Amino acid sequence: MATTGKELLRGVTVPLVTPMDAPGEPRTAVGSGAELLTAMRDAGVDALMLLGSNGEGPLLPTDAIGAFTVETATLWRESHDTTHERPRTATHDSSHTATHDSSHTATHDQDGPSVAGPVLVNITAAGTAEVMDRAEAVLPASPDALVLSPPIYFHHRDDEIVAHYAACAELGIPVVAYNAPKYSNPITPQVFHALLEMEHVVGIKDSSGDLDMLRHMVKTAHARRPDFGVGQGAEGALADGLRGGADGIVPGIANIAPDVAVALHRAWCAESSPETGSPSRSDVHSAHHAQATGAPCADGDAAEDAAEDNGDVSADAWQTVVDQLCGIHRIRPGVPTIKAILDERGLCPPHVAPPLLPCTPDERTALAEYLRPHESNLIRRR
Repeated sequence: MATTGKELLRGVTVPLVTPMDAPGEPRTAVGSGAELLTAMRDAGVDALMLLGSNGEGPLLPTDAIGAFTVETATLWRESHDTTHERPRTATHDSSHTATHDSSHTATHDQDGPSVAGPVLVNITAAGTAEVMDRAEAVLPASPDALVLSPPIYFHHRDDEIVAHYAACAELGIPVVAYNAPKYSNPITPQVFHALLEMEHVVGIKDSSGDLDMLRHMVKTAHARRPDFGVGQGAEGALADGLRGGADGIVPGIANIAPDVAVALHRAWCAESSPETGSPSRSDVHSAHHAQATGAPCADGDAAEDAAEDNGDVSADAWQTVVDQLCGIHRIRPGVPTIKAILDERGLCPPHVAPPLLPCTPDERTALAEYLRPHESNLIRRR
């Protein structure tokens, strides 16, 4: 079971999209979304984050998120443990989660199936009262941690943001802060220092893209709370974030290219020296990844040029692939694009939460053209 912030955020966490049966209506039928979760498992993904910006969480009403989180968390855990009997109650079973080794993904018993990594659930909202309501709605899913940005919509003073996080102590579950200045009040250094004083706040996902801020978080946390986790969410700086001391990465592009995200993290592990206390080379590879993406294939020449001279595919090479794949957002930014791609691959309906609208036929055509040379690095088709 993941018991510290470092364990919760270590490796690759996918901020999962929310499959919907209709606009704004998350899928809740037993078994729905299993193909997408199986693909994530087979790629070697370590953890899931539900209802974040890629999951359209703040666009969904509180009464729409409970059943979805229960079903998704159950499917994720079952996909790793075929001997597990589907729970029909809300009680938490600690056997569903596993302590992560820094160079491995899901853990394995010697004679048994793999054990699922953490499930984190975002409860961000405009006010503290709504955050508490959303937390109560998702607690039956037994999340390993809740994820929380500063309040959205209104500008707030630092002391108000600190009070917002402090209120969550009564929930009795770890909280991972989420720094996403594009969508909410920023987490300033002063707020971050206050969060380190809160026992229930165990880590932070930083999507600011500010590497100096991320390094400050890593350095300060290491000095004051060594088990406090830091995850890099800025897709354009995944490799640099890991080199800056982040425990793992949380890239939205992993929804359509989980193998690439896993390969980038493993390449960084391979490049890191044990003498520095960083993870050493991983010898764990998912079968699908080994077959489908043994080296960067999206605009392969550019990616291969970034590789190290020793023949290994470097983290920078995989970062190049990530950068290329993120070009989809020049056609249409945001979640509608990710869902259009997954829909074309038979893994997720295109529905989004209003006022978002799905991609148009012209946009889907442009996306298909753009991704054609990148096919070998995309999530497998159903």
